[in-house]
Amino acid sequence: MALLGVLSGVLEFLAMTFLIALAAGQARSGWALPGWLAGGRGPLAAAALLVAAGSAAVTVLAARVTTGVGAAALTAIRGRLTRAYLDADWPAQRAEPTGRLQELATSDAGQVAVGAQHAADAVAGSLRLATFAAAALLVSPLATGALLVVVGVVGGCARFGGRHTRTASRRATEAGSRLGLALTETTLVVADLRVFGVRDAQAAALAERAELAGRLHRETMFQATVTPRLTRDLAVLALTVVLLVVLWLGDLALPTLGLVILLAMRCLAQASALGATVHLIRERLAYVDRVEERLASWTPSRAPGRRAYPQGGAARLALTGVEVRHRDDLPGRGRPALAGLDLALRPGERLGVVGRSGAGKSTLARLLLGLLEPSAGKILIDGVDRAEIDSDDWFGRVATVGQDPTMISGTIADNVRFLRAGISDAAVLAAARAAGLGPELASWPDGIHHATGRHGAALSGGQRQRVALARALVRPVDLLVLDEPSSALDAAAEQALLTAVARADPATTVVIIAHRMSTVLDCDRIAVLEHGRLVALASPADLAGTVGYFRDALLQASVYTPKEAQRVL
Repeated sequence: MALLGVLSGVLEFLAMTFLIALAAGQARSGWALPGWLAGGRGPLAAAALLVAAGSAAVTVLAARVTTGVGAAALTAIRGRLTRAYLDADWPAQRAEPTGRLQELATSDAGQVAVGAQHAADAVAGSLRLATFAAAALLVSPLATGALLVVVGVVGGCARFGGRHTRTASRRATEAGSRLGLALTETTLVVADLRVFGVRDAQAAALAERAELAGRLHRETMFQATVTPRLTRDLAVLALTVVLLVVLWLGDLALPTLGLVILLAMRCLAQASALGATVHLIRERLAYVDRVEERLASWTPSRAPGRRAYPQGGAARLALTGVEVRHRDDLPGRGRPALAGLDLALRPGERLGVVGRSGAGKSTLARLLLGLLEPSAGKILIDGVDRAEIDSDDWFGRVATVGQDPTMISGTIADNVRFLRAGISDAAVLAAARAAGLGPELASWPDGIHHATGRHGAALSGGQRQRVALARALVRPVDLLVLDEPSSALDAAAEQALLTAVARADPATTVVIIAHRMSTVLDCDRIAVLEHGRLVALASPADLAGTVGYFRDALLQASVYTPKEAQRVL
């Protein structure tokens, strides 16, 4: 880009020289041109045309380079954002508002890419300006002084105008981002807004945010508009004064004076354009700051483990003295989500986890899966601290089914594979049947290639749940965690799901988080959580005979008939 800037300046200077010599005639210009150009107006005209063609070619090439810089920057920034987000700790991912990653990778990354393109233009423009100044020095030292004064005026104005641009642009960017997030949230709760009769209140809140964003945008655009124009006008004034001084101090030939004026005007135009470009770059620095801030916030809190996952069959999982405190808790304030947790899971065990809302059940599920790391204590895999184990190895040995399974756009097979390579159609079909999808597969003409619709919209809630279970069963795992898998299912669908879970590999440890007692009654043991602490751990029959949450929940859920309840309790 630097070479193209210099070459563009040289070609433009030569074009001006040849055109003035052509108009004035070589004898009147007083310039010593090469012999092959001294033969009359024909050679000069041909040279001017060749230089003009070369300048046009350089312009096209420079445009190709600068747009390439912008496109490369866009690709690189999007790659950094997506990679950093995927590598971030799960709490950091969860903390991001809906749509933030999309906004960063589209709007913000696009603005940064435009800024990179402007920066490439600024490099070329600066060198083109330097070339004009060097050419003026060859023609007349006084002209060089004039150009330097003009550049100084333009640079001073640009610096003055850009002083507050970055702050104003940042404020406008943040206001626009908050408005965008509010609009996204509105689309997610639009039905509730209508049902609860608060559409006018939401419209007023959105209008207030839009008004603030518009006011800040207007301030930024005012600075972006007035600075280049003011810079241009002041530079013209300075150029006029300086040229008058040059004429008064030196006796320049008319062609030389014409060349000086042309160089000065081109220098003025280039300096003005450079100032405008710098202003545009300053505007986009706010987006650079936002992107860098998010990248910094997604830096993993600890170095990744390097040890391989233990081999030789299903591993034993043990939690010792585990505490989990969410990162928005103040140090020393509030109670942790989990505290003093000691729990050992045997390979192949079926463990149910119950407790009131807020007891820490979902936190335990995320902890077991490796989405959360303990704030204190350790999680041991065959005696090895899980923090020392390679995360890819670990996540290759666990699976989960949540209460609201996520679906990707595609087919049943796509959702069962879930981007994992090496899973055959036969394995997908076997897992889908094991998950209880056999009747549906028989009724769908395309079988496992049946389209699921956008985010699984073509499937019922129960079907999505069974697809998620097939996803978990399609390859052997050591740990399967089901977090409220039957919360949205009727009794028949719940029973079908539990029957499918029972078909899991006997060596797989299964943890079922549930509110419904019917979901966990077939488990080997049940863990009862209260206020983030493990208060009971025993078989369902043993717990049913004790006084506590499990016994009370059994009665409230009417899992047993009154006669059975008297016998069991």
